[in-house]
Amino acid sequence: MNFTAQARGAEEAFASSELQPIAHVVDSEGSLDLAFQLPSAGLLLVRCVDRCRVTDYDSLGSMLREGDFDRAVLVYCDREGSVLSGEIETWHIDDVERLAAKLALEAAS
Repeated sequence: MNFTAQARGAEEAFASSELQPIAHVVDSEGSLDLAFQLPSAGLLLVRCVDRCRVTDYDSLGSMLREGDFDRAVLVYCDREGSVLSGEIETWHIDDVERLAAKLALEAAS
């Protein structure tokens, strides 16, 4: 499955959990940003990428430090896995439904 189809699947997973983005930005062929306003957690940015890159991680970290968002999550599609850790949560695309359910639960509390 190509990245566009996987990103669309991620959007559908969030929608099925009744999470609607307030902004949707396609940054490049391999990147999709979805912004959500969660009542309990403030502004959340979910970046879906074809593969984890340090530049994506650094850019999300900068947005958090500058106060653009209160939380950021990186969803990656490649099979190699994420070697990144720290302030940015990372999830594999296969777990996006679990992520969406977790965020919906947080939004409801």
